[in-house]
Amino acid sequence: MMLVYVGLALFEEGHLTGVYGNSWNGYSAKVGFFIPLLVCRDRVLEVVAAIVVLSGLMACVVLYGRLVLQT
Repeated sequence: MMLVYVGLALFEEGHLTGVYGNSWNGYSAKVGFFIPLLVCRDRVLEVVAAIVVLSGLMACVVLYGRLVLQT
């Protein structure tokens, strides 16, 4: 599900580039892809960071769920 969401965000970013052109490119250069405060020169690094953060959050949820079910 996480990969689908990131893929959808990438698709949406492409669509917004087509609709708004240079205005969107300027805005997206100032704001991170998925994590607003994380801005890199290369968008691929931002996508990888988003996947890593989402994976960590998913792992925390799963581990917490297992701990709760054990008690």
